[in-house]
Amino acid sequence: MKKVKILVGLFVLSCFLPLANVNAVDGILGIFGVTIPKSSSDWYYSGTQKKSQVSYQYYNSGGAIDTIGTEIAIHGRTWDGENNSGWLTFPKNQYVTWGEGNLSNLNFDTGTYGLDISRIKSGIFNVTHSGNWYLNKNKLPASSGIK
Repeated sequence: MKKVKILVGLFVLSCFLPLANVNAVDGILGIFGVTIPKSSSDWYYSGTQKKSQVSYQYYNSGGAIDTIGTEIAIHGRTWDGENNSGWLTFPKNQYVTWGEGNLSNLNFDTGTYGLDISRIKSGIFNVTHSGNWYLNKNKLPASSGIK
């Protein structure tokens, strides 16, 4: 009977885990299966995250797919509560940064930041997206190739 209760408990827990679509660790925000609106003038908002290292911020997209399975181009911008960075295109499986001459370095300092993600062009369907936002450069995996 004890094993049955444990199995039922694990089953119930496994039913609720997919409902959590954002996973934050200091300096990294994992975004899993979030919905990006069909209009390019609307966006997904990450909520605020703490940045504890003075460094560039990076993003690695796992891709964005619409309802019929078409890969959709997306981009994102960070903000510090007062100012937005420029929009940066998120190519699938590439590490991109708002720093190093690409766009505004306003997201370089420590502090609290948010992330907006949007379609580049409006479409008929919403988009499902997963990716990782690296607020602190020291959290990048060695496989990123960024030193």
